Amino acid sequence: MGLYFSDDGCVPAQLLALCDILPLMTVAIARSGAQGCAWDHTAQVFSLFDARPGTFYLVRPDGHVLGRWRQVQAGQVAAALAAAGIAQSK
Repeated sequence: MGLYFSDDGCVPAQLLALCDILPLMTVAIARSGAQGCAWDHTAQVFSLFDARPGTFYLVRPDGHVLGRWRQVQAGQVAAALAAAGIAQSK
């Protein structure tokens, strides 16, 4: 699972495209109320994750963090999944 932090809840198209070809689901976390995403209504989630808009966490199925990027590129996520042996196509 991926956690993508943004001001408005929008996830870059390159990350969404990964969800079509890899076993990955991305959840958007918005700083403010936005439809279709999780919302940091307590204003604590960003600080707890030391996140800023554009931060991406890749979380393994067992809940451990596999990777974290301040400004992520889709290739970095695909490479991390492949290195962990979980980058099989859907």
